[in-house]
Amino acid sequence: MPAKMHSEYLRSFYLNNEFARGTFVIDGFTLDPKAVDVDTYVVAAINDHIVPWVSGYKTAQMFSGVNRFVLSTQGHIAGVVNPPSPKAQHWTNDERPTDPEQWKDAAQMVDATWWIDWAEWIGTRAGDLIDSPWVLGAADYPPLEPAPGDYVRVRA
Repeated sequence: MPAKMHSEYLRSFYLNNEFARGTFVIDGFTLDPKAVDVDTYVVAAINDHIVPWVSGYKTAQMFSGVNRFVLSTQGHIAGVVNPPSPKAQHWTNDERPTDPEQWKDAAQMVDATWWIDWAEWIGTRAGDLIDSPWVLGAADYPPLEPAPGDYVRVRA
């Protein structure tokens, strides 16, 4: 990321919170998160030291579409990875009060990884399962070469 872009990103998104407030402007166009009406699945982690879970909770209220918020146990990395194991847990609550602590107080602890919850959630939105094509590419986008492709090979 170029230095100027990184500086603007940090200043606008973190210091001034312009995107969340609906005041971030790119090329004369104001980005308004309330205009986003797609379904969202928001995961936060209770012990996240980089993105506090209450901030993650607010993300679930920024967009206009249907959303689901889950709170994973663990921290920033482990809370997201959270593979199936006896230790994997997360909280769920279909209500969305303004106060994140109210949400958590009424939430149910689930003894499973949040990935199972996500798989069910995304499964209802994924459409019908279809067979993969027998031939790669398309008329407008033919394959450039057989796999694995030059981009993974060491070039001399």
